[in-house]
Amino acid sequence: MASTRFRLRQRIREDAALAHAEFRAAGPADFPAPSDLTSEERAVYRAAATGYITLFADRPGVTLDIGKSVPIPEAGIEVAARPGVFLRCGDGNELRALRLDGTTPRLTDAIRHAVALLAGADFTPMRIVVVDLLSLETVTATIEPSEVAPSSAWVDERLAAWRGAIIGNAVNGAACLQCEFVWDCPIHRGAR
Repeated sequence: MASTRFRLRQRIREDAALAHAEFRAAGPADFPAPSDLTSEERAVYRAAATGYITLFADRPGVTLDIGKSVPIPEAGIEVAARPGVFLRCGDGNELRALRLDGTTPRLTDAIRHAVALLAGADFTPMRIVVVDLLSLETVTATIEPSEVAPSSAWVDERLAAWRGAIIGNAVNGAACLQCEFVWDCPIHRGAR
């Protein structure tokens, strides 16, 4: 079920991005009936496509070429995200984060920070629209250029927490019974 939802969301996302290859609103012809899906999947796809057309009929736009990752050299990492379809609309830049959950969408801090990092100062301010194409509910926010630097700091904090979690002392416990590296573990090596 989860992989089906992911595949359908990816297909809707790609069809929406292609529909906005030139500045215009998407229409029914932009979401062709997929022949490689089951009848249930086709019904969900049609419902999601109809939801997209309904919600964004009055918001024409053209797809922006924003990368899917951004290097953070001082941390030695690259942050990758694919939050949705980036567009330039008549009143500014917009990210459409498309969901197919049938529930109220959420706009998390992680999404805000990922968008701020991906868009950077060149593409902000950026209006974020998180939309569930089945329930037709939306949540919106705007990322300002001033949020890019705090997003880098947020990544640094998370990176320090991740590195701290993997460098801790080994602790003998129930997980050792399923561990394939038990003979290389400092706890077990000392006991031999």
